[in-house]
Amino acid sequence: RNVGGDDTRANIEIDTAGSVMTGAINAGVTDAALLGSLTVGGGTTPDTVTFGGEVVADAIDVVSNTAISTGDLTALATDVSLDAGTRISTQNVIAEGDAMLDAGTSIEFATVMAGDNASLDAGTFIDGGSVTAGIDAILDAGTTIATGAVSAADDVAVTSADRMTLASVTADSDGSGVGSVSLSSTDGPLTVSGATSGVTVNVASGGNATLGFDGGVLSLTRSTGGLLEVDAAGTIRTGQIQATGGNAELTSSTASITTDSVSATGDAVLDAETSISSQNISAGRDVLKTAGTSVSTQ
Repeated sequence: RNVGGDDTRANIEIDTAGSVMTGAINAGVTDAALLGSLTVGGGTTPDTVTFGGEVVADAIDVVSNTAISTGDLTALATDVSLDAGTRISTQNVIAEGDAMLDAGTSIEFATVMAGDNASLDAGTFIDGGSVTAGIDAILDAGTTIATGAVSAADDVAVTSADRMTLASVTADSDGSGVGSVSLSSTDGPLTVSGATSGVTVNVASGGNATLGFDGGVLSLTRSTGGLLEVDAAGTIRTGQIQATGGNAELTSSTASITTDSVSATGDAVLDAETSISSQNISAGRDVLKTAGTSVSTQ
């Protein structure tokens, strides 16, 4: 429904202990400057919330005891906030301010774009497309994460208890010199199929770590101003590794390291329980290679 007129700011508030089901919602009709806010569950929290069409407002704040299901959501002035007791299923989320999605179980989405921070927190899994933030992008899942590109002007932090699969990761996307990458999959494998970049880069995998390697297509994993560290319980497989302004440190505690190349302005340190294989390893200071069985470099 459209609420308000050409010269009317319309704030919409929905409170019910039952379920909420609507079509498209536009909190104002023609002038974006006159759009009002949409609040669902600000007083009494509904059971489920379903928006069957696009929702446009200056701010969107939705709370549900169980599930939230929506089409596209656009907050033209401030934040989009979704807080579900169980799952969130949404399409394209666009916020001028923060985009905050918090689900007791899962989050599924098409894209998330935030002018400020993008925050996705799920009790089980996160599955979706790209995430873009004007400040920080933070994703945290109780089981698995599978998304497209994750990009932020400042920091990117992605944490999963199990498997993590990302298309690419970019921190410091504005080139300001502020913005680090932190990726952690506590008990499962971690894969970034494309490029990874940040002022510093820290990758920790409870299983195998695969970076910049996708069916033989190699991509660059780089730090632009400090340490680049990859620590895996299993094998490490990468394309090009480049640490500018610091060390490149790769450690596999139980298996092997295979990388196309490693370069660092500081030290290049590779430590594997079994073997190390690389086309080239270079460093501004020391190159240190430790392997239980074999080291193969050119």
